[in-house]
Amino acid sequence: MDAIAIFGLVYWLICMILFGPLMFFVCVYLPEVPVRYVKSLRQQTRVPFTLLDR
Repeated sequence: MDAIAIFGLVYWLICMILFGPLMFFVCVYLPEVPVRYVKSLRQQTRVPFTLLDR
């Protein structure tokens, strides 16, 4: 393996360590926020949402 391959592997590892938790946070936490917001809006307004009642 030459230096470019080693550098690429190290760079990929650093990116996975840095952006893995970030992508997990984006994929798991961010979809929850609009759901909670819509649920709180539904409780305030009492408007029936047929799409979200499934």
